[in-house]
Amino acid sequence: MDFILDRGFDLLAIEAKSGATASTDYFAGLARFAADMTSSRHAPTITKVVVYGGDISQRRTAGELLSWSNVDRFTWTAPSAGKP
Repeated sequence: MDFILDRGFDLLAIEAKSGATASTDYFAGLARFAADMTSSRHAPTITKVVVYGGDISQRRTAGELLSWSNVDRFTWTAPSAGKP
């Protein structure tokens, strides 16, 4: 895992990969982190994101797969109250 952002309502765990072909292995470190965090008594919600070198962004069971070309379209901060 490369970055953790605390958005107030959840933790955003981010893994950056240079490969252009998505792999389920990309989510392994994020899954370990989430498992470690959920074992605590006050476990936060973990949002898992992999930013990779490919062109296709998609939501997967393991987390969000985000193309490097779409990083400017992702909501990195907490959504504003009253806004979608």
